[in-house]
Amino acid sequence: MGCGGSTPTREDRAGYDNQNGGYTDPYPDPYYPEENNKVQKGLTDYIPDGAVEYVDDILSERGYEDERAPIPQPRPQPPKIVEKDKFTSDSVDYKPTTVGTYEAYRDFRHSGEPFDDEDRPSVAPGELWVDEGFTLYDAIKGRDNEGLEWKRPFEFCESPVLYSDGTTRFDIGQGSAGTCWFLSMVASVSEKTELLKRVIPDDSYRFNTDQYDGIFYAKFWRFGQWDNVFIDDFLPVIYGDQLWGAKSATDKNEMWVALLEKSFARLFGAYNEVYGGQPGDAYLALTGGVVERIDFDENMIRPEKLFQRVKNSLQSSSLVSCVVPEEYDEVMGLIGGHAYSLNGTAMVQTGNGENVRLVRVRNPWGHTEWNGAWSDGSAEWQQLPSGTVENPIKDDGEFWMALEDFLQYFSQLTICSITPDIDCDGSGDCLSHVMYIYGEWKGETAAGFPNRVNNPRYIFTVSDDGMTCDGMVPIVIQVIQRTIRRKADRFSIRCDLYQVSGEKMASVPSCVLEMQGGEDETNVYSPEIQTTHRHHVKPGKYAVIPSCIEPGQEKEFLVRIFSVSPLQDVREMSRSAVIMSCEQEKVLQYNGQELKLDRCMTIFGEWRQGINAGGQVSNRETFSTNPQFYFTVPNSGELEPVVFHVMQEQDDNKSPVGLRLFPYNGSVSLPVDVDYMYHVYESCPQHIDGQQGKFVVTWDLDVKYVLPAGEYIALIHMDKPTDEAKYALLIKSKHDLNITAYQAG
Repeated sequence: MGCGGSTPTREDRAGYDNQNGGYTDPYPDPYYPEENNKVQKGLTDYIPDGAVEYVDDILSERGYEDERAPIPQPRPQPPKIVEKDKFTSDSVDYKPTTVGTYEAYRDFRHSGEPFDDEDRPSVAPGELWVDEGFTLYDAIKGRDNEGLEWKRPFEFCESPVLYSDGTTRFDIGQGSAGTCWFLSMVASVSEKTELLKRVIPDDSYRFNTDQYDGIFYAKFWRFGQWDNVFIDDFLPVIYGDQLWGAKSATDKNEMWVALLEKSFARLFGAYNEVYGGQPGDAYLALTGGVVERIDFDENMIRPEKLFQRVKNSLQSSSLVSCVVPEEYDEVMGLIGGHAYSLNGTAMVQTGNGENVRLVRVRNPWGHTEWNGAWSDGSAEWQQLPSGTVENPIKDDGEFWMALEDFLQYFSQLTICSITPDIDCDGSGDCLSHVMYIYGEWKGETAAGFPNRVNNPRYIFTVSDDGMTCDGMVPIVIQVIQRTIRRKADRFSIRCDLYQVSGEKMASVPSCVLEMQGGEDETNVYSPEIQTTHRHHVKPGKYAVIPSCIEPGQEKEFLVRIFSVSPLQDVREMSRSAVIMSCEQEKVLQYNGQELKLDRCMTIFGEWRQGINAGGQVSNRETFSTNPQFYFTVPNSGELEPVVFHVMQEQDDNKSPVGLRLFPYNGSVSLPVDVDYMYHVYESCPQHIDGQQGKFVVTWDLDVKYVLPAGEYIALIHMDKPTDEAKYALLIKSKHDLNITAYQAG
């Protein structure tokens, strides 16, 4: 296994001169990270003494890639954007499935094509089908095929059958192909009859009937649909009569394990293509369900909570797999870089009254087990009353181990379920409505991380159905990239959720998106086939934006949104819309306190030369013509948190923007003139970073204040009176501020 890191900068934001202890100029010019030489330096005589603008530090967002392979806001209501296109829909029609969910589909691709939906091959009476496109040498490449023969079951086995006596986890025996990640999930699915029947239908193999034609077929969930995969029943054999690949570990005449493995290999082109992978990807292919991986070295693991979650997961028919890292290869009987299935838990009490949490694990090899404490026949079992827990004593690949040892020697586990476990208690939840959104990164929509909001954007509305006592609604979002070759054909992907905090209808519509943080705060770019994240959101309108880490990476994708009730008004956002975005803030951290930000207001405007584009304070004749926003902080007996976001369109023309807060004493009319501003300039309140304003080259200028009761004027500006741009001002606070805009544009 291997992991790597990348640290893409979210925004190019201004820096602070740490070496000189801060800026020495009383009013610095804005900082351009790579083009500072283009800004004229120096100040005019109009600047009052002590006027210091702070330019905040660069923000960055940690990116992480983890590839584990091989592993054998009186408030005016903003108008809606009106779009006329074939994708607009006020209601969504969900249809029931055979597994208790309801599904709806929206396809926004322009050039995507479905996978081939295979039909059963035609075979003449009395003949057996041969798949000429998947011979032994197509199926197993390189030196792996040395000494192998291609034989049908009746050619190397006396009494071949598909199943000899139903299916159990003990049937799974791994062969020479590196498919432990797949087989560990097959073992779990084998005891879920309804799940297995979707993969291997009743008519999948006609051996021992007069309709036998040498064909076996299986169904795999791939990119949102169940694909038929037809194979002939030739299997790789070594030493004349021994299966080279997966086999039944309980009956050599039983063929379902071998045929299923070959079908999976055929789906991707060769056995070699399915060597090494993530158990979660196997579960996706076998069930179309939802996967969550828990990495022990990246999560603060509470053993008792994890144990209860695994126990509940198993009781609610979820499947669990786990992985031993390479470093523990051949340690205590374990196989490094290897996937196991976890199929049981037990709490036992020893003779001295000690409670021990046990987990039951199975090696898909069908042999080779843990030989430490609580292993088969170990002394620890002698401390328990007879019959407390079945004590395995044979080398069938299944064993018990203490939870503490499990957490030490295993690096991760994967919990798989048909619908998401939103509260992480291991029990099934009610997110039974699934919206499928197909899209593609192509051309200008393959914007990558640097211009993330320019990737494909899909808007939907979350109703208050299923709202919890805290006023929130759970949803889960999963993004899946389309892969053909599975290994080589994958990018590092992620999917971001934004609240639509404001919309403006115009010839060119504008929209403000506020990024929502996931419940697990681990939304990073990952080179996996799929990633899944939980959210709790307020009822309202949201946008989902999937992206690749690098611009220009073109690929089809599928976004699945799991919700309590049907989503409404699912549509693609117009490519002509002006998008402005900022980070979500629910609270303001201040002096060890969390100050709630319950109110939000968004105002759209535009700086226009000769009207309200006044430039920065050095432009005395025009400075006061800039947009001004009067507000009142009520006398609530406590300080008021107020957060401003001044946002620009995220395009190639990033410009410097600033904000300064002035106290207002009512001595002049609104909007105030420049004489008033210069008179009170040095009395301006400081934001929480200790300065009296900000002036930054950024798409999103954020300024945070904690203010006493009173009246204030927020002024926003650009650098020069000739600078023009559209903007959106988002203001968050705890109480209503009764904001009035002047010269907003």
